[in-house]
Amino acid sequence: FLTGEPATGYALCQLETREASIFSPAIRRLLIDHIAVAPQARRQGQGRALLQAARDLARDIRVDEILLDTWEANTEAQAFFRAAGFAPRRMLFRATP
Repeated sequence: FLTGEPATGYALCQLETREASIFSPAIRRLLIDHIAVAPQARRQGQGRALLQAARDLARDIRVDEILLDTWEANTEAQAFFRAAGFAPRRMLFRATP
């Protein structure tokens, strides 16, 4: 999805499906792989429009959930996602070899 003219915001979404296993049920989810709005275009409704477009798509293709992630230090994005109704679901741990 793109917003702005010329485009100053985008969201890249991907459908993920997983068959049921002994560990978890089958699931269809929409992953918002990337979502960004150029700094000069923020706080103008583009982020909300992008999330709404993703939600509309998710409803149309009947997914069970929508997932996205952000960097731990990006507290502005975290606040934005929380205000849009998203809640933390899991923690991602990282280590170097």
